Amino acid sequence: MSIIKMFQSKFKNRQASYMMVTILAMLESCSGEGAANIDDVVTLFRKFYKTRIENDKLPEKNDRDMANVDSMSLQQIKSLVLRNPVHHLNGLIIYDSNQGLLRFKKEIANQLNGSTKRELRMVAYQNLYGYYKSLDTYQITTKDLADLPIGYAVSAKDISLLSKQNQMKGIHPIQNDSFKAVIILCTIGGEQHPNEWLDHEKTLLKYYLESRTGAEGKKVYNENLSTNRSISNSLQDGYPLYVFVREQKGELFHYEGKFLYKQLVTEDDGDMYFELESEKGEEISNGSIPDVSKEEILKALEEFDLTKRNTPDWIDWDKKKRQKYAILFKNKIYPPKYIVKMATGINVGLFSGGEQTNSYLTKRGFEIIALNNELPGDVKDILGHIYKYIKSKGFNYELSFIQNFLLSLKTKPFLILAGISGTGKTKMVELFAEAVGATTLNGRYNLIPVRPDWNDSTDLLGYSNLQGEFVPGKLTQIIFAAQSNSKYPYFICLDEMNLARVEYYFSEFLSIMESRKSINGVITSAPITVNGLKDIITFPENLYVIGTVNMDETTHPFSRKVLDRANTLEFSEIDLSNFPEQSVEKQKVMLIENDILRSEFLTLKDCYAGNEDFIKEKVKILGEINEILMPSGLSIGYRIRDEFSIYLFYNKRWSLLSEDKAIDYQIMQKILPRIHGSSMGVEDILKELEQFLSSKYPMSKRKIEFMLRRFSEDGFTSFWL
Repeated sequence: MSIIKMFQSKFKNRQASYMMVTILAMLESCSGEGAANIDDVVTLFRKFYKTRIENDKLPEKNDRDMANVDSMSLQQIKSLVLRNPVHHLNGLIIYDSNQGLLRFKKEIANQLNGSTKRELRMVAYQNLYGYYKSLDTYQITTKDLADLPIGYAVSAKDISLLSKQNQMKGIHPIQNDSFKAVIILCTIGGEQHPNEWLDHEKTLLKYYLESRTGAEGKKVYNENLSTNRSISNSLQDGYPLYVFVREQKGELFHYEGKFLYKQLVTEDDGDMYFELESEKGEEISNGSIPDVSKEEILKALEEFDLTKRNTPDWIDWDKKKRQKYAILFKNKIYPPKYIVKMATGINVGLFSGGEQTNSYLTKRGFEIIALNNELPGDVKDILGHIYKYIKSKGFNYELSFIQNFLLSLKTKPFLILAGISGTGKTKMVELFAEAVGATTLNGRYNLIPVRPDWNDSTDLLGYSNLQGEFVPGKLTQIIFAAQSNSKYPYFICLDEMNLARVEYYFSEFLSIMESRKSINGVITSAPITVNGLKDIITFPENLYVIGTVNMDETTHPFSRKVLDRANTLEFSEIDLSNFPEQSVEKQKVMLIENDILRSEFLTLKDCYAGNEDFIKEKVKILGEINEILMPSGLSIGYRIRDEFSIYLFYNKRWSLLSEDKAIDYQIMQKILPRIHGSSMGVEDILKELEQFLSSKYPMSKRKIEFMLRRFSEDGFTSFWL
């Protein structure tokens, strides 16, 4: 049985309020080990009843001792606590008379963390509500609001009595001669208004405006409605927003604290919501986070791994735009504020910038790293910058080509740039990297010229010399650098990569690339075997490899193993009259972090849920192409299907290329490079593809026309010039 159910089974047999009040007092004053000084508990116990009297409510039933709290000494109250609630809670709490401590039993204390403490507090207040509702007409007054404890339970009817408004409403402005405020009743994930927390610490609330249903069943919003305006005007007029939340309809609402109006947001579908931010979180009387040991924080990290990390709410938590920092511990990352909350039982939403939480953790020996979560809207700005930067260097590429380049890198960190010599392939890689802050000076852009005599991977990865010392290759050095600086992207340009057979010197690396998987939010791979190297190296999530190729008599053709693993971008259309513009404004380098390029989806299943219709529609196009390819043994595998779909999904999410143009690029880059030969079957395939592609995909159609002409003239054809 869970500890919450254990306490609930005790509370339901209540004859007075004492058990619930004792537990609330213990939760407020206990240490990380689950022990509270009996005198502190008694003081808080008495305060509860005196506060009820001050707020014009009955402290207890007339025949109960605490009904006369003003006439009782602290010693009398202590005796009451020990003989009544402590006795009735036997099995869950114990009194250590030698040390003067009330303790949660060990098996209970071991399960107490921020989450269970919060839940236990709410259960206690629910039972207090059930007990007191027969004693007082008003369960909440304006006096209560002055110092209302977090977790306090109310019903919609209680708030309606206070505000004198319909209890079906969610927004309740209250104003009299001496008091002005707004009470907000929020149902998380409600049917009409799917309100939600925007962060795991529950300090940012997405709360939909009051609306009416229009003629076509669509919600109609009026931000000038008096109730809606009472929220948006609260900040400038200086009155508080008291927020009460429940997780589902039919439950009581629990007090979450005072909130501040931040902004009004209109979603793409026209729905409108307020973004509200917690003013203080839970009250912290001394203005700081309660002191706990490093061991308590380690316990919270372990608890997070066991109970939170792989749950839907916490998968990819670090990618959310409001997550700015993480704890890095044993190659895993953890949310700092939530871990402190788990360890202390205190909501640290007060410290929204994260600095106090971070300082708290670093003083206890934990490493804090900064996260960079680009908003999707920033992608177009970044692409615009890259386009302008490259143009300012005297090179002209279409914006769509730059967009395709980024989409291809994000889909898979391996590209091939193909074309005749002198078309700017190598320069394109260098300038793209430079535009996002990766240069030869800072070591994040590296040009590796491929040599014709490479017949294995030792030149890239390294070898042991005659003295038995390991001599790292250039690629190994770059991998180590990238792993030690994972915040920023690293680029490798394998120049003229087909001067040697790619399968000879790069096949191990291609296979390792296919083993990539996401573990705890970090993309890693199987280890790369390097003879003589004791350290384990993997493919870093911030490494991008771009190969340039020329197709002439001095180079080697590519196998399908290589082509299936890359997007192949062609440089073939040269406009010699395209001169550099003299008036282009000089552009500065923009320091871009890795998240904008990092692969979010490694296989189709990673992005399939919720996007089924879109992906099925696109895979259907690929299936029709596959039907044409199958007779000649050129069938498409799952790898191409996945990368084709992921590319199109990224493009849809960022609204970059038109859908047809994106598909056109993918046919050019994933399908056509695989087609070559001299058999009549190859010609038949090309003719069928030409008919299938029509005018919707002009780049691919032109390429197929070129390949057919070549077949007609030479009796052989391929994608390559």
